[in-house]
Amino acid sequence: MELARWQHGFERWLKENHQNDDTAHDISHFRRVWMTAQKIMVHHTVEPRVILAACYFHDIVGDAANLLI
Repeated sequence: MELARWQHGFERWLKENHQNDDTAHDISHFRRVWMTAQKIMVHHTVEPRVILAACYFHDIVGDAANLLI
């Protein structure tokens, strides 16, 4: 259940902070990546929260103009 709470928080942050017209990298994309990662995680010893974060934030910067620094 803890992962669901993290996932909800990541999705809320993305909705509030990541305005993206690229439908290839919308919230559905991040969910699909997470679903695939969960299947792979079964075969490896990993920290699920790290994988979840990577799935949701791996594509949020398309170019230097979008850096959130």
